[in-house]
Amino acid sequence: MMKTKVQLGVIGCGNIAKNVILPEAAAIDEFHLRGFVDVDAERGAAVCQQFDGDYHTTDLNRLLEDDQIDAALINTLPDTHARLGKTVLEHGKHVFIQKPAAMSIEECRELVEAERLAKGRAMVAYCYRLSPLVKRIREAIPQPQMLYGRMMVADIARTHEKYLKIPALRGGGPMLELACHNVDLVFYLMQAKPVRVFAQGGNLWHPGVDVIDNFIMNIEFENGALATLISGDCGANDFSLKWHTEVFGAGVTAINRGFTNLTLKGKVQDSIDYDYQVGIGLSRDMEVFRDVVLGRCENPTPASQGVVASLLMLKAYESLKTGLPEAIDVSAYL
Repeated sequence: MMKTKVQLGVIGCGNIAKNVILPEAAAIDEFHLRGFVDVDAERGAAVCQQFDGDYHTTDLNRLLEDDQIDAALINTLPDTHARLGKTVLEHGKHVFIQKPAAMSIEECRELVEAERLAKGRAMVAYCYRLSPLVKRIREAIPQPQMLYGRMMVADIARTHEKYLKIPALRGGGPMLELACHNVDLVFYLMQAKPVRVFAQGGNLWHPGVDVIDNFIMNIEFENGALATLISGDCGANDFSLKWHTEVFGAGVTAINRGFTNLTLKGKVQDSIDYDYQVGIGLSRDMEVFRDVVLGRCENPTPASQGVVASLLMLKAYESLKTGLPEAIDVSAYL
C-alpha cells in the first residue's frame, strides 16, 4: 500500500531552513515535520516550536534511528552536505540535500555510491530544473549548440557576512555555493556530457577574504557544444539583473531574463512572463520531493546528476590554478 503521509526529519535549522524550505514543506498536507536537529539547542527548539514538530535534539543519531521518520531535509553548511546525505541514505531514509551536493571529488564518489546502494532516494536542491521557463527552453532547443550564462550578485561577499566569517572550505565561497546553480543549469540545458573546462578569475573584488569571488568559465561538451558562464559580485543587479541566460541551437534563440521573462526567437516565436518564485523553480522544491518520496514522479535531481555541478566547479578551480583547460569525465557518476 502506497504511503500517503511522509514523516520528515530536519537537519539544520538556520535561515535557509526556517525562511525557505520549512514554510514550503509545512504547507504540504502529506508532510509532517517530526524531528529537528541542530547544533544550537535553542535555535532547534525555536524552529521545532514554530513548525509544530514532535521533538528537537542536538543528537543526529536520535533522528537517524527514529523508525517513524521517512525522509530528512539537510539544510547545513556545504562541507557537511555529502557526509550527511550519505549517512541518511545508509539509514534507509530519503534525503533532500541543499546545494552544492559535494565539496570534493571523493565526496562526489561516496555520495553517488551511497545513492546506488540505498533504498531511499536523494534529491539535490537544484531548483532551476523545476522551472517552467527552463522546461520551455529544453522543449524549444533540445540540442543547444552554444550557451551564455551570467550570475552577477552585487557585492555578495559583503552583504552575506558568512563569506567573510566562514573559511572557504566550509562555505565553499560564493562561487562554489551559488554559481553551482548556474553550472547545473548549463549541464541540464545542454543535455550532453561535459569533457573540458577552462576558467579564469580569482579573488578580484575582496582582497583579504579567502574566497574566489569572480570568474569566467568555459565548458566544452562531448557533442562539440560550448558554454560560457560569467559569475561574480563586482556588478550591479539593478542594471544587469542577477541571472541571465542565452541559449542557441537549431535556428532558435532563447533568452532568460532573470527568470521573470523568456523570449524565443527564430523558428520558434514566444514571449512569456513568470512570477520570480515560479520562474526560478524555488516554489516547487518540496512538492516535487514529496512526489519523489511517494513514487509519483521521476527524481529530477538525483545525487548522480547533482554532483556534476560540483565536479565542474572543482575542475574550474583546478584550471584557475594551472591556467590550463582541465579534462573532465562524468561517466562514472551518471
